[in-house]
Amino acid sequence: MILCITPNPALDHTLTVSELRAGSVMRATSSRLTAGGKGINVARAVRTLGGEALCMGLVGGPSGQHLETLARAEGLRFEWTRIDGNTRTCVIAVSNDGDSTVINEEGPQVTALDWSNFRADVLRSLSLSPAIISFSGSLPKASPLDAWEQLLRTAQSAKQPVWVDTSGKPLETALRVGGLNLKINSAEMSDLLKRPVEDAESAIEAARELRKTRLSSIVVTLGKGGAVLVDSSGAIQSCAPEVETVNAVGSGDAFLGGLLVALSRDLPPREALSWGIAGGAANAMSSGGAHFTFEQFQKFKSSAI
Repeated sequence: MILCITPNPALDHTLTVSELRAGSVMRATSSRLTAGGKGINVARAVRTLGGEALCMGLVGGPSGQHLETLARAEGLRFEWTRIDGNTRTCVIAVSNDGDSTVINEEGPQVTALDWSNFRADVLRSLSLSPAIISFSGSLPKASPLDAWEQLLRTAQSAKQPVWVDTSGKPLETALRVGGLNLKINSAEMSDLLKRPVEDAESAIEAARELRKTRLSSIVVTLGKGGAVLVDSSGAIQSCAPEVETVNAVGSGDAFLGGLLVALSRDLPPREALSWGIAGGAANAMSSGGAHFTFEQFQKFKSSAI
């Protein structure tokens, strides 16, 4: 089982329009409301690829109830930590040519007690002996970074691989916790190191530098440039297949889901990286948010090398 932890879940409202035009009135040709947040997308990908996932996160209010209803209808397994605040809603506008604009709400105000309860719930779920524990996405508004660090250290007590996919201050905090595994995209890596990371060569160099913070392994996704994995045994690069993009939102989450399923099955790193590439490509050619099919994944798995 893969434990997919999303501190700041969301209702994802995806609108399809003929074209995106700033400052104008647009009419949606379709509308979809789903349970979202990066870790929930990861769990969705894990299930599609035949793995078992448990979703966790801070959920509350009417929108939180709606998120739970949608997650249950999908068959996603979850153990939420209840809060008084209202779960955020994120709006995703997608044009017919595959361009996307995402507006993310900041998230509800959470208290120190909420974080204490969350940590206790995560600790309890560790008794289920997850093969891998993953943390994805942002933190709710004004979340204490020391509580976030404590949560990561609590997850490490399970003695299983812990993966983190976040950015900004939560990422900087995670780097203080030795032994973690990091999934990061090129833009986030560029922001973190204050220099361009645009191709496989610069991504490998950056990952090797970042491993000095005592990270276990680092995967850098490069969009159409594929991805690299750097760990104690060296560096691996995998190219991305050509894809006619429908909606790329959530491709990083689909990538992580594919990678984690492969790693949970003890597949070698090169093959695990190809599973991630195939998951990301399958998502891009679907409706986004890791709503791809196993057949779409299979189409790309053999070509991701």
